[in-house]
Amino acid sequence: MPDPNPRQGGVPDPMLTSIALAWAESNAALYTARQVFPQVPSTTSYGKYKVWGRSYFLQDNVGPRPLGGYPRQVGYRTSTDSYSMEEEALEAMIDDRERPDLAYAGDNPETAKIRLLTTQHLVHGDRRWASAFFRTGVWGTDLTGVAAAPAAGQFLQWDNDNSEPDLLIDERGGLIGDKVGDMWRPNKLVLGRLAAMRLRHHPALMNMLGDQKDRILTNNDIARFFGLPEGSVLVPGGIVNTGPEKESFAATEAAAVYERVVKSTDALLVYAAPQASAEMPSGGYTFAWTGYLGANAANPTAGVIRGRDDRAHSDWFHVQTAYDFKVVAPELGVFFSNAVSG
Repeated sequence: MPDPNPRQGGVPDPMLTSIALAWAESNAALYTARQVFPQVPSTTSYGKYKVWGRSYFLQDNVGPRPLGGYPRQVGYRTSTDSYSMEEEALEAMIDDRERPDLAYAGDNPETAKIRLLTTQHLVHGDRRWASAFFRTGVWGTDLTGVAAAPAAGQFLQWDNDNSEPDLLIDERGGLIGDKVGDMWRPNKLVLGRLAAMRLRHHPALMNMLGDQKDRILTNNDIARFFGLPEGSVLVPGGIVNTGPEKESFAATEAAAVYERVVKSTDALLVYAAPQASAEMPSGGYTFAWTGYLGANAANPTAGVIRGRDDRAHSDWFHVQTAYDFKVVAPELGVFFSNAVSG
């Protein structure tokens, strides 16, 4: 009896997985979804994690031990929340008729297909990340930038030369420290492209250059300006085409609608734990189904599976992921919408 599913029997391809990994690493500066919060491995597709209340740990119950008596006893309670992951995959095929033409043109068809799959996974990951973290209604504080006369819950937009972005970031970080302790003050700042660009031209930041006014400020310069650690400022640069695929190359190109994956005018200030820990608070975590796809389950490089479809005279390639983005401690983040004018 013929096999009803000719695609069964695909096998991992280490060489193509390496190509996917290299491509993802070369574009890491553009796609930041997996650079903000630490990864929590999971052997199953779902589970629960502990939510630690800071109130117990910040009490002061220390006191003298009475003669012949016991010291005061303390404890804490925890809550739980849950995560859930499902496999997400994308496929590309190479028809046998394509190979001679592509080889004649000097192209490697397999490399091109893997780059196609990997790039779309990177775009998808940043879109999921932005939906989970980079918006209003998620974090403990939402602030809105305005062109003039800010009221409660507002601030002067950073492309106004009279604004004081360093004071705003310091104040908001300090307010989080007032609630949870300075050990958990925000240590990551994610800036939309316009927000980062206009900050680089703010007079207060330009003054950092001194006599080097021809030098372009880097993300680490911005981090130093805000008193944040090196490497803490991230500027997502991914683009998504939301237009439809048409019947031809020319029609598809003409119908393309390009937009930023992460909104250009917004910003997120948040504390992210250096590494995942059951006892360590963090604004968010990335849960990865490593029990199914291995250590890179949250990356578009978890593994390339290839196989042969003889009925279609084609080779097929799969790239898979399985992860979940979760806000764990909303009180550790501040979201700035319209930090600069659009």
